[in-house]
Amino acid sequence: MADLSRYIEDGKVNRVRIANDIAAGKFTREFLSELLRHLAAKDAYFSHVKLERKPESEWTKEYLGLLSNAAVAENFNEEYLRYLFEVAQYVHQRGQNNPQKKTLLLVAAVAALLACLVLVACVRQCGAEKDGGGDYVQETR
Repeated sequence: MADLSRYIEDGKVNRVRIANDIAAGKFTREFLSELLRHLAAKDAYFSHVKLERKPESEWTKEYLGLLSNAAVAENFNEEYLRYLFEVAQYVHQRGQNNPQKKTLLLVAAVAALLACLVLVACVRQCGAEKDGGGDYVQETR
């Protein structure tokens, strides 16, 4: 975890670094609270638009990127940064579950392929037995 000096350098608040690190999931809730206290003391907050929360079903990496950019340009305040943190946690947690889903899909695809191969082998074997065990030459009269 980074210390506060990474985000407040020479008395200036690095909004871009804060928003990017929150979006990247580098903050804990405790560190965010500590940073927000320091930002409030520095009077670093501003807001140009009202925060419009979206339902969790719409929280994606793309939405997280938009929030991060908006935090820097339009809404650098405690409410917005906490919301950014909440969305980032959700997106990263959901992203960690995706490798399991991909593995499951890969296993299912391999199992389906093996089932197809077994089916083809069975059909060929049954066809060969029906024909008398293999190739034959038709007699001509």
